[in-house]
Amino acid sequence: NSYDETIDVFDLLDEAETKLFDITQGNLKKSSEAAENLVEQALKKKKEISNKDGMGGVTTGFEKVDNITSGWQPSDLVVIAARPGMGKTAFVMSMAKNIAIDFSQAVAIFSLEMSSVQLITRMISSETGISSEKLRKGNLEHFEWEILSKKVKKLSEAPIYIDDTPSLSIFDLRAKARRLVSQHDVKIVIIDYLQLMTVGSNSKGSGNREQEISA
Repeated sequence: NSYDETIDVFDLLDEAETKLFDITQGNLKKSSEAAENLVEQALKKKKEISNKDGMGGVTTGFEKVDNITSGWQPSDLVVIAARPGMGKTAFVMSMAKNIAIDFSQAVAIFSLEMSSVQLITRMISSETGISSEKLRKGNLEHFEWEILSKKVKKLSEAPIYIDDTPSLSIFDLRAKARRLVSQHDVKIVIIDYLQLMTVGSNSKGSGNREQEISA
């Protein structure tokens, strides 16, 4: 395929990586599956859920959300939408912190707007109750330094992986997400935020912005 000049190089890389990943996972895709096997899988999943108080997915620590969703489920695409300044990033960062610290599940965060240090500072603020402004200035009381050193240890040991590559393309996201899953068993991927991603050189979906967001 690499000799075929009509094939986009990024499409080819993505295809090659997908095939290699399938081999390492030992799950080359089948075209169809019998109902008998699917029913067995579904029942097994239901038994697992019943043993976890109805939580079959990744628990967020926000009880009302978890009660509605039973935790974020594998293969779900969840879009959190609101006007600017309504607290979308604060919400997902609190959620990521809960998932990683309280439930020991690995989380990947792709931050296209904020640097990784800004993002982790937000998490430190949320975990310690010390305002981001105080942390930014380093203007802390003696007792606040004590809280900081105690609470930050938990956060530093949490399985949180932050990537702050700006204008991340779909191709890069997929490649990075695959590696994070295989290396760190990441269970949930957070992108903040979708509209800042690019389609990249991939010709599919490039054109107007609506098509790019769809892609």
